[in-house]
Amino acid sequence: MVALWGTSTGPGDRLPAGKADLDHVTAWGYLPGQGGSTCACNLDPKSRRWHRRKHAGDARAAAAQPWTARWQHWRCTAGHAHWRSPLGFDHVTGPKRYTDPIPMYRAWAPPSRVPPTRPTQKATTASSRFPADPPF
Repeated sequence: MVALWGTSTGPGDRLPAGKADLDHVTAWGYLPGQGGSTCACNLDPKSRRWHRRKHAGDARAAAAQPWTARWQHWRCTAGHAHWRSPLGFDHVTGPKRYTDPIPMYRAWAPPSRVPPTRPTQKATTASSRFPADPPF
């Protein structure tokens, strides 16, 4: 999930997915055959803030006022995470797309000119560098 999403799926959230809560898009069912499964197709990383917003809201089943509605969250067939605010605004977050691998080393342009040559030292013989007899 960390590699797939990269960050939390909440609108405008930039929390790394490794530090986020993994939440079921379709609620997990305790009884077999009920609710969503625990797989990559049904899990989203959500920051604690957005995880609570998804599950919080009006406790009454029939809230007629739009300002008492809760945040709605679902996943479309393309794999994007959709959020709808209580006022009806839609926010879409997609999984992180990997394109080309990041090169390990930067590709440098070749030098524009040949660097100047360094002055060479005169060749010396070993006898001129060392004394003939040791000092002891």
